Amino acid sequence: MDNDIFKEHVEEWLKKLKAGDAHGAKQYYYQNLFDNVLTLFSEREGKNITEPVDTLFSVLGYSPEPIVIAAMLLKPKHHIIIQDTQVSQNRENASVIAKYLPETITVTLHDETFACIYDTLKEQMTLYPGRNYAINITGGKKSMAAAAGIFARDFNCNLIYIDYSDYDPDTRRPKPGSEFMNLVYSPKRDMPEIFHS
Repeated sequence: MDNDIFKEHVEEWLKKLKAGDAHGAKQYYYQNLFDNVLTLFSEREGKNITEPVDTLFSVLGYSPEPIVIAAMLLKPKHHIIIQDTQVSQNRENASVIAKYLPETITVTLHDETFACIYDTLKEQMTLYPGRNYAINITGGKKSMAAAAGIFARDFNCNLIYIDYSDYDPDTRRPKPGSEFMNLVYSPKRDMPEIFHS
């Protein structure tokens, strides 16, 4: 898509949000922006992917977009989405995941304690063994992201976050097209025993 047309779509999306039309803005986003966001992100971030991901764990909240963005870039052999019971009942999320990530495995937590999140990740790691793991903490609640971060440290997983460089303060939303991959923790770069002694 032409850059000017993409910017026009972003402005139209923002206009809908500012007018209070959240549902219309969401529909507009998926119809006119999301596929282009995926393409732009992959083109921009693809050069930074140096080795394949065997298993990607994603913590899902009410915004499936960052989960899809990361998975489409990383192309893991196995992708496991961890969600709570409230999120599991969200039909819109399920529809987006089914459309873009049909091979994904979804696991619903029976509670949101540290032990449950940690043990679920450990169990899934046993079911889907590999050499290179990544955990996407962009979605989900802060408690889930914290537990996943501790798990990443304990089990030598890369910890990623889909961040953004442009934020609209009026709508309190990142602008489409400004997303980038933030490698929050990498055992090859950050393991405290080696790099921060």
